[in-house]
Amino acid sequence: MSALTDTVIAILNRLTMRPDAVRSWIFFFPVGNIFWNDEMPDYPDKASFSAIERKMVHRLFEIRRKIWHGADLSAEDAAFWEAARSEAPDWALFQRLSLSDDDREFLKQVEDEAEKAFERCVLKPIRLKSRTRATDSRSFR
Repeated sequence: MSALTDTVIAILNRLTMRPDAVRSWIFFFPVGNIFWNDEMPDYPDKASFSAIERKMVHRLFEIRRKIWHGADLSAEDAAFWEAARSEAPDWALFQRLSLSDDDREFLKQVEDEAEKAFERCVLKPIRLKSRTRATDSRSFR
């Protein structure tokens, strides 16, 4: 049984590791993560993914983040990781399973910022102002 769809496999196997790849960050709300641009499908490819396919790819980024932190993977995550790795062995994501000190520090900064952003969104109440118009209908801004 495949972990990934044929579409995802074809796209990920085109994303091979490049020495000039640029490191960046992304929020997979509520956590932050880092990636290199040779790992992330470009917008037209991502747009072609179904919601389930996007979740597959995001899950692999999240599993790798767990690996970087030395966390034990659940049996389900470990099986999904290994199956996906066998289907898309050339994908750059599977080539970066350890971090330099600089990468580790950047990951921590991104995770901290994501946590702060999540707390601001969830814990801070949203205030809406009501204004009465001449017609006495209410609008919110």
